Amino acid sequence: VIFLLRKNNEEQFQNKILHSQLTQSIYNQKELNKIGVALSSEHNLDKLLSIILAESRSITNSDSGSIYIVDDNSIDSNKRELRFKVTQNDSVNIFMEEFKLPISEKSIAGYVCLSGEPLNIDDAYLLPATSTFSINKDYDFTNNYITKSMLTIPMKNRDGEVTGIIQLINKKTW
Repeated sequence: VIFLLRKNNEEQFQNKILHSQLTQSIYNQKELNKIGVALSSEHNLDKLLSIILAESRSITNSDSGSIYIVDDNSIDSNKRELRFKVTQNDSVNIFMEEFKLPISEKSIAGYVCLSGEPLNIDDAYLLPATSTFSINKDYDFTNNYITKSMLTIPMKNRDGEVTGIIQLINKKTW
């Protein structure tokens, strides 16, 4: 009898976990659908990028995030740059103006832009010695912020070309 009670309790516990995971998955799918609707209906680029970033942060439970757009409009056609467009942060109030960043392997966003592959970093201050990229520590110092984890994802067009970068920072644990 005790064995059956324990087994029943374990099954109930597993069912609660599965139900929670299913609920989260359904919520995430609805959020992704909202992004899809926004993509097809919003014509203001800055507003659209803000929606994409807010929903991406919500889905990944990130404290902060930024979006960079590939800028092909430089004088030298071979010199593409990333234009910093949008930032959001739940912990500190940050105002940042647009700026350009060279696309190179020295920055995390530049590295992801060149590789076309996502990059998931557990600790931005403890990068492998072989890394060609580093974080901008000035950002943390200026804003009294500590970047810990970072998920950097390329945004691609239908031809597979990288058109921008989404950077999601400090996954919340609660």
